[in-house]
Amino acid sequence: MGGAMGASGTHGNGGEGIGGSNGSAAVAVRHIWAVYTIVEFDEKATWRRIGSGFLNRDGSYNVYLEALPVNGKLHMRETDGTPLNLGRP
Repeated sequence: MGGAMGASGTHGNGGEGIGGSNGSAAVAVRHIWAVYTIVEFDEKATWRRIGSGFLNRDGSYNVYLEALPVNGKLHMRETDGTPLNLGRP
């Protein structure tokens, strides 16, 4: 997980901008997915965000986890664009 985060706070390649044919830069929107594990205690479910996911140009996802779910299950939801801190101040 080291070093992949750019200055804009997003991961991977291709999220900052794409040059247009007329020389202007069009901004590409990166959708950030929140990754959760759902923990159940006494018939009550608690969602814990444990990572972030990013959609690649080819339709695949990159998923960055802060923790591993004990139950082995992940749940992803599109979020407002706020990335998880990923252990950085």
